[in-house]
Amino acid sequence: MGGATNCPETPRQKMIGMMYIVLTAMLALNVAADILNGFTMVEESLRVNIQGSESRNKTLYLKFEDLNGQNPAKVGEWLDKANLVKKESDALYNQIQDLKLQIVQTADGPEGTLDHIEARDNLDAAGRVCLDEGLGQGKVIKAAIEKYRDILLTMVPSDTAKVSLLKRTIDMGDVVGHDGVTVLPWEIATFEMMPVAAAITMLSKIQADVRNMEGDVVNHLKSMVDADDFRVNKIEAVVIPNSKYVIRGAKYTAQIVLAASDSTQKPEVFIGGNPETGTGGTLV
Repeated sequence: MGGATNCPETPRQKMIGMMYIVLTAMLALNVAADILNGFTMVEESLRVNIQGSESRNKTLYLKFEDLNGQNPAKVGEWLDKANLVKKESDALYNQIQDLKLQIVQTADGPEGTLDHIEARDNLDAAGRVCLDEGLGQGKVIKAAIEKYRDILLTMVPSDTAKVSLLKRTIDMGDVVGHDGVTVLPWEIATFEMMPVAAAITMLSKIQADVRNMEGDVVNHLKSMVDADDFRVNKIEAVVIPNSKYVIRGAKYTAQIVLAASDSTQKPEVFIGGNPETGTGGTLV
């Protein structure tokens, strides 16, 4: 303390100290701006991803409708399930879109838009909308996402790979904090003290997952239309005589049919309950 009294800072030293503080603050602002710009770039990439998924899904639904026009008795059941997936996907996507807009307008005012976010660094808006008493949109959207995931799981019960993918992709479980110890509910980890740009990007990521999972599940349902059909790659005429013997001068009769076969598959043949492993001979 005595040293500080006997050797007060000169005006030049005070100016240097002040400049250091200002430069440090500017550096921090620049880092924050870079991070926010990164979120903006990811957000734009997600929008492109979503547009691509929606285009593919639209084509998939058109093909499904075409199949139903050819054979409604066979396709109708699966098309109904596909339409349910579409309905639930659109509903959740729009619900998330509304939440994103609500966060942005809380930060930028009622005129705020998702196309141009002014207060990208606002740390309060996402928490106010999603965590404050009386609003609590975080728990609402979490429940909606979990309900959507469970509906999709009922569409692919026998496909263990898709079941696992759905559970991993749409995981709303608790999140371990940065300290590696604290466990936070999903909504708190996602929205508490989160910059608007980050919250919007994370919600867009969920929207992208919704569109991708929608396409995967509908494609699975479409494949179930002909899951029990035989695959063939060869069609040929086959002559089936009515008799094994032909007598000179007698009338020869036979059935001529078109037979379809798959040359890439070896059929399993059983005789008297025992598998036939031979490669030749006549079966009688």
